[in-house]
Amino acid sequence: MGRLLIGSEWYDLVSSASVYEADFEAIIKQHAGILFPEFHLIPYKRTVYAGIEGAAADFALVERNYRGWWVVEAELASHSLKQHVEPQVAVLARAKYRAADALYLLENMPDLDKRALVTLTTTVQPRVFVLVNETCPTWPDTLKKWDALVGVVEQYRSFKNNFSLRVGGDFPAVEARSSTTCRVSRLLKNPLHGLPDPLN
Repeated sequence: MGRLLIGSEWYDLVSSASVYEADFEAIIKQHAGILFPEFHLIPYKRTVYAGIEGAAADFALVERNYRGWWVVEAELASHSLKQHVEPQVAVLARAKYRAADALYLLENMPDLDKRALVTLTTTVQPRVFVLVNETCPTWPDTLKKWDALVGVVEQYRSFKNNFSLRVGGDFPAVEARSSTTCRVSRLLKNPLHGLPDPLN
């Protein structure tokens, strides 16, 4: 089991088996500004459905520019991948999201732009982000079929009861988007004049 040396203080990994899921969620919320600087992290425990199958995530990550979003499942490494994690991810990835989901998010973060959020949830299918509290080597490949990412946030504690986090895996990123206005120069009135016809 790895250790961290920070300054002159040793930190030991906190076993995933000794952590409650609610405590792990609290850690994520506490450090959301550092973990997800380009997103709003919003509690999101509303049940959504893919056909008759239902599942509820723990959070949503909404890009600050309202161009994309993720549903977030906070999981403990002690949970079964096949029996618990993957079935939830499968539903969250295939579920239908509606304006009601935007209203739910607004209840938890009223300062968001209502119109932009409704447009986002009704026109953009979110991806699934699984955040686990200990490295699970088989999870990323198994959940790749659902286009899900797996990130890791491990908690370390020192003998003096100080805490530190070690972050790994894959995390959502805001895709670079840019727009450029193109105009035809007046100096190029007939830029193809005189060139051979490629069809002849």
